[in-house]
Amino acid sequence: MEVKKDLAVKQHRGFSNELKRQIVEELISGASRPAQLCRRHEIAPSLLYQWKKQYSIGKFDNEPVKEAALQHRIEKLERLVGKLTLENEFLKKAYQHKLSLQGKNGKSLNGTELKSISRRCELMGLARSSFYYKTGEFDPAAVRSYMDIRDRIEALCLDFHGYGYRRVTRQLKYDGYPVNHKKVLRLTRESDLLCRARRKWTVTTDSSHRLPVYENLIRGLPVTRTDQVWLADITYIRIARGFVYLAAILDACSRKVIRYAISDSLDCSITLEALKMAIVSRNPGAGVIHHSDRGTQYAALEYTGTLKEHGFRISMSGKGNPYDNATMENVLKTLKQEEVYISDYKTIEDVKTNLPHFTERVYNLKRLHSSLSYRSPVWLEEQIKLKKEEPRQAVLTCSVQP
Repeated sequence: MEVKKDLAVKQHRGFSNELKRQIVEELISGASRPAQLCRRHEIAPSLLYQWKKQYSIGKFDNEPVKEAALQHRIEKLERLVGKLTLENEFLKKAYQHKLSLQGKNGKSLNGTELKSISRRCELMGLARSSFYYKTGEFDPAAVRSYMDIRDRIEALCLDFHGYGYRRVTRQLKYDGYPVNHKKVLRLTRESDLLCRARRKWTVTTDSSHRLPVYENLIRGLPVTRTDQVWLADITYIRIARGFVYLAAILDACSRKVIRYAISDSLDCSITLEALKMAIVSRNPGAGVIHHSDRGTQYAALEYTGTLKEHGFRISMSGKGNPYDNATMENVLKTLKQEEVYISDYKTIEDVKTNLPHFTERVYNLKRLHSSLSYRSPVWLEEQIKLKKEEPRQAVLTCSVQP
């Protein structure tokens, strides 16, 4: 270890100007041969001759050798003259050809020996980026395509107020426009069309009652067909003088809103009305799982009696746990953000007039659902009926276990 340490010290030792001068003078006087000096001081021959050159111009606090100093100055001036000659030649060619800065291989840049791009631009008083700048050619077809895409994005965002850039991108691809999500995001941001969600929360469930409740039958259940699981829930809609309430029934497979009821009273009648209309509309047969929260509207004996009469299997969420019915909660959130909040209903008649249009003509028929691989519920149910596509398989959200 000590030997290695000594070698390391020798490799990094320094030489003072006085010692360098003594070594060079010894070489010049002929007292020692170059090989002897290299071995004695453990230096390379190239370093020795470099010191000799520096000695000749007075680098080691010595009087410079006149001939050597003169030769060194001549070499320096020759390099400067050569550099100025190249720059002068470049400026002449640039002036004669009116230097084109369209690209690196421009004709006016050929035939000059000045290779440095930075120096060329410096001489011309231009930024280096100007040398690489290339003007784009006007393409009427590209401009027309760009404007068509922009117009279509604006139309989609006006028709579907809750559409984010991902759904807009998918719809544009269905319409045959060659775009990606980054371009759509940029265009929607430039036009101030980005969807901004409003988050509100109001409790409409009263689970503090003594009515019978049922266990959760859909936790982790694979849903592979329509009319396998129906989801039910209630939400409120604010109007000018109070609230009205919406009770809806949803198919868990296709995400289609089967039927719904609107009322200004939060009692069992509104949920029972929606259920009866859904049964008449679908006639699902026995064995369908009906899942809801534990509210009094769904635990009422009249409501559960109707379910049992038609062969439904009753399932309920855990107490105070909205995640057990997350799919339905998400549907009601979408309905509020994309229709209720922007329509500003004044009366219950406004709700009954406008809400059906959104539910039937937009949400079920046209709106793209990310959970359905960006397809609409009506499209999915038609594909299932025609057996052109295997039904998707989904696992309903499970409760968060402690």
